[in-house]
Amino acid sequence: MPLLPRPSDVVSVHKAADELEAEIIRGLLEQAGIDAMVRCRQVPGYGVPEWPGIWGEVLVRPADEDAAKQVIAEYLEAVRTAPQEPEPS
Repeated sequence: MPLLPRPSDVVSVHKAADELEAEIIRGLLEQAGIDAMVRCRQVPGYGVPEWPGIWGEVLVRPADEDAAKQVIAEYLEAVRTAPQEPEPS
């Protein structure tokens, strides 16, 4: 994907709470053969997001939107239903 695609060339498929979440999602999409990029929504110089609770977005080509959303949904479901490890004592 080009470094600066036109806004009409990409769609947002996930709004991430932090950079780690965005990069994990981007990596999963790339592993699935879907080109993806992350757009940070932090205000330069302030380090706070433009929108509370949203650090950034994961973007893909419009043709890949449905497949990307399926990959993301499967990942989020796996995370939601994964057994939690007990806290160390």
